[in-house]
Amino acid sequence: MRSHTASVRGYFDRPEMYLAKNRLIHLRRLVAREMLGAPAGLSILDVGCGDGSISRQFLSENHVTFFDLSQNMLAKAKSQIPAESMFRARFIQGDILHCPVRKAFDVVLCIGVLAHCEDVERAIAELSSLVKAGGKCLIQITDSETTVGRLLKVYVSLRLALLGVRQTTPLASLSHREVVAFAASRGLVLSMDRRHFPLPPAVRHLWPWFCDTYYRWSYTSTISRWGSEVLLLFERC
Repeated sequence: MRSHTASVRGYFDRPEMYLAKNRLIHLRRLVAREMLGAPAGLSILDVGCGDGSISRQFLSENHVTFFDLSQNMLAKAKSQIPAESMFRARFIQGDILHCPVRKAFDVVLCIGVLAHCEDVERAIAELSSLVKAGGKCLIQITDSETTVGRLLKVYVSLRLALLGVRQTTPLASLSHREVVAFAASRGLVLSMDRRHFPLPPAVRHLWPWFCDTYYRWSYTSTISRWGSEVLLLFERC
């Protein structure tokens, strides 16, 4: 799904493994909607779209390009789009580090991708080049400067190992400060950010309403300032 290196391609190329009861995707969908509002008449690019859960919500009023390394994920995304909305959708297979897209968009999403990139600064440069002047770019990271973020990196690495996923490169350590600096050097100015805590592993087996309640608590409570999961909304100068 949201990976652009070969190291974990096999894992993200298997929708049945990555998507099963993954409430984190639902949570990110809610945050993206809150931050972007209800865009209309715009061109949207979802880099590392996976099954399209996050950007599909914008398809009825916009044109959305679904971009992913995995052909299986793109097929999954395509299968979930109503026939009457298909004319607004485009599907491209590729790697953000070697992006085949040569046009700019009003909105670019990059959620759950950068941790798996071998060259984060280059990835951000590519993202910046895909955003129109005055456009927006929504990026998600796990902040490595938080205690929870450091623990989460260990957990994800262990989980991938237990699943038999070979990592040729370690997960990237990304901090809020570094990503904002990389983005600024490419003309992307931070306009808003949102923090929340990660969903505990057991939560994915519970009901959606519990996840929504957890999200609202994690995102709106005063302790959210210590959350490791960050969505950053940039605007291009």
